[in-house]
Amino acid sequence: MPKPKLLFVCNQGENRSRTSKEIFEKMGYETRAAGIYSDAQPLTRELLEWAEAGSENRCAGQKLVHS
Repeated sequence: MPKPKLLFVCNQGENRSRTSKEIFEKMGYETRAAGIYSDAQPLTRELLEWAEAGSENRCAGQKLVHS
């Protein structure tokens, strides 16, 4: 069975999303982190497609971001 995928997104993709990524990786999830205002790991269409591939359930964060 494939690992559940989680994509964590914050402003810069450095603190909150990186911390969440590391915590959930230790719990057995396949994770990625990105930032909406980031040069280090920007949120890309490829990351969104990776997160959506095979997903059935989605959770909403504190903000809804439209592209």
